Amino acid sequence: MITGRVHTTAALKGHITDKQAVFKAGGCLLESATEELRLKKVVVAGLGVSGVAAARFLLKCGAAVIATDRKAAPEIPALAELTGLGAGFIPDTDPALVLDSADMLVASPGVARIDPLIVMAKAKGVEVVSDIELTSRY
Repeated sequence: MITGRVHTTAALKGHITDKQAVFKAGGCLLESATEELRLKKVVVAGLGVSGVAAARFLLKCGAAVIATDRKAAPEIPALAELTGLGAGFIPDTDPALVLDSADMLVASPGVARIDPLIVMAKAKGVEVVSDIELTSRY
């Protein structure tokens, strides 16, 4: 029985690794992800490595992505790529503007849970998820 658990855990780890590889490559693993995310307005807060990967993934799934960061646009290396793929960018200085008509907010690890953007999103009923939760769903 222990061997079975180890085998199951190994298989699960392989599956998660496959999903994470697809996520990092910016592709949709499942058709259902495209169906569920298509035409949703999703704010990606924090444009470090994981935030950029989340934005790429969401764009490939057909979501309308608004990227936001506390840094100014010239300080964000991947911003030109994301806007070239169709993302919008709004600096994280006006949470109400950033969250206007948003369906979901994906928060990168560097964005504190007490950040005004997250607090306002929750108050407005916007679904708030981490980049890891986004990965685990799809």
